[in-house]
Amino acid sequence: MSTITKGTRWAHRVREFLNAAGYETTSRAWMERGNDITARRGMLELSVECKDHRALKLAEWVDQAERQAPDGAIPVVVAHRLGKAGVAEAYVVLSGRAFADLLESL
Repeated sequence: MSTITKGTRWAHRVREFLNAAGYETTSRAWMERGNDITARRGMLELSVECKDHRALKLAEWVDQAERQAPDGAIPVVVAHRLGKAGVAEAYVVLSGRAFADLLESL
């Protein structure tokens, strides 16, 4: 399976997971710049980067999420966990600043 196909499938699973959790989601078009998914519920807006890679590059991914997040959105990375299929078992990574913003928004 190509990396693009794998990543697209993972992003689709993440979007379904967020929809089931009550978020309104939109996805960017393939090859369009920006975050993979925007998820909104109430006043909370998440800018989500979806990653399905063998090697974890957390700092790189968090930096990318922060660069691509629109103003007011909290940048998060949802990284596939090797050996686990579901999004509920994935890693969710964000910077300390984004974590503080998330807590403040609750």
